[in-house]
Amino acid sequence: MATSYLALRQLHFRHELVERWRGLDRIVLVGAGLLSWGIVYAVVGLILALSHALLTLTETGTPTEMRWLTVIGWQGLTFSILWLARPILFMRTIDAFVASLPVSARSIWLADILMALQCYSLLWLPLLCLPYMIWRQLPPLQAFLACMAFAIMVAVGLLFNLLLLRKAMTSATAMLLPLLVMVFFQPQSFIGFTALIGTGLLTTCVAVRLLRRSSEKRAQPPAPAPPLSGFHQATALVLLIAWHVLHDTLIWRSGMLLASLGLSLALPSLRPTDPRLPEAAMIMCAALISVMLYGMPALISRAVLTRLDFLAGHRGFRRRVILCSAMLASLIFCTMLSACWLTSSHLMAAGAPHPKAILYPVIMFLALFIAGVWMALKISISLRWIMPTAHLTLMLILLMAAFS
Repeated sequence: MATSYLALRQLHFRHELVERWRGLDRIVLVGAGLLSWGIVYAVVGLILALSHALLTLTETGTPTEMRWLTVIGWQGLTFSILWLARPILFMRTIDAFVASLPVSARSIWLADILMALQCYSLLWLPLLCLPYMIWRQLPPLQAFLACMAFAIMVAVGLLFNLLLLRKAMTSATAMLLPLLVMVFFQPQSFIGFTALIGTGLLTTCVAVRLLRRSSEKRAQPPAPAPPLSGFHQATALVLLIAWHVLHDTLIWRSGMLLASLGLSLALPSLRPTDPRLPEAAMIMCAALISVMLYGMPALISRAVLTRLDFLAGHRGFRRRVILCSAMLASLIFCTMLSACWLTSSHLMAAGAPHPKAILYPVIMFLALFIAGVWMALKISISLRWIMPTAHLTLMLILLMAAFS
């Protein structure tokens, strides 16, 4: 019997999962045996936290900022899972073979949707727990509208993630409109539910038309002019090569940096009257930002010098690559740290007499970041454990001082 395209995708998906996780089964069993109930509590806590976060969209007194954070956090979490699974999700290792198959675009997109639903994995648990929590708090009609609205939001978010991963940026932009409806309208209201259905159908039709037009234009692609060629030459091709070689790592680190900024906003809101929470949020954010960025100059410079090995022996070129990589990481570090410091100091000003006290962790982690950049560039790989241990130790010391 002939194998369908979807069956081929599923066979490849299972084979790649087995190959990538080969040898880790014993580690998982040992970890489950040692932690046992700790893993159960962590999974249950994560499920309840995600369910309660989505449930805030149905509450009347939820501020707009929290609704933005909830929708963006859900989309960021689902996109991160699909991004990490995209090599096996889209069969990147056998692109040439897949491109030669006589498969229609409809079959490809249907397989993408079904495979992406499998990749959501544990995220279906909070989505299954959410209707139970909604039916306990809302009347039957409003609960039904809210459940249908959340189902539409998950479907639209799934299509948005797939369009981004397929690099259909224009069509993905059109799918943002239903997600904006979830921010500004309550899902259990008749107006919000009607607006969500209308915008969902409209944006889906627009996205399909844009995909068809882009596929027709792709038959004769124009030769693009190289953009920003002078800038890339001045920076020794650091940005260009770093994005092409390390885009997975860079996007993962960017997601962690945005998560740190969200932590500085969300943690103090749990107990607004406690002046110690903004300082604790600032300490944890500074540690996370420094850990994510201190190794970036060494990572980027090694990638650039490996790709341009014929120029690696030139001392001036090597110096320019290291300088540009360090400047890029330092610029991101200062920007993210300043944003977290301003946010924490603004939240701390109402509850503490000395909001400038959180400036001391900033100075300490700035010094630790500079030392980490130097150690990552100069010291061997076998001593990589020093800087994460130093960050963890300093964070624990400062947290103990903040809550004492």
